[in-house]
Amino acid sequence: MKKVLAIVFVAILALTCVISVAAAGSINANEQKVLDALGKTAKVSGATFKIPSQYINQAKNYFLTVDLTKEEADTIIAKINAAIAAIEKAKVSVSGNELDLHDLDRDTRATIFANATEACEAIGLRLVYDGTDNAVVITNEAGEAVFEDEAVIKKTGSEVNVTVAALIVVVLTVVAAAGVVVTKKAQLF
Repeated sequence: MKKVLAIVFVAILALTCVISVAAAGSINANEQKVLDALGKTAKVSGATFKIPSQYINQAKNYFLTVDLTKEEADTIIAKINAAIAAIEKAKVSVSGNELDLHDLDRDTRATIFANATEACEAIGLRLVYDGTDNAVVITNEAGEAVFEDEAVIKKTGSEVNVTVAALIVVVLTVVAAAGVVVTKKAQLF
């Protein structure tokens, strides 16, 4: 019985070694202030404008890889507030209750783009707008995309499906127990 318990213990220990947890950084207070600013709602002509949550999630994922200083966060928040002020000053006639950037005039969009570009530059990022695809991409100094204006679900955490790993442990435990029974019957130890 002790050997079976030892085998079960080893199997459980093996399971904990198999599942790799990608321990990312954490969001510091400065980064949280920026995320809160990104979550603000702008109101214009009875309509509201809010940055989509998948975009805020991409910012959060990036912030898990860096540590913003107070000065960087303050600069970014000032640019976010300037963009929100530009949106709220815009003269727009909106039929629905949500505002899209395409509803805004060219000057307001240019102001938003300039503020966003300066906010990115404050932390060493580069914002690029591709007019042919109508896409925005933000890259880091290595040229890797840290933001794309599409719905992105970034995989984090465990690389192994926990159900599969648990099933493997059960199968290994059964095989080990069967091996103990066979060796006991054959009187090998």
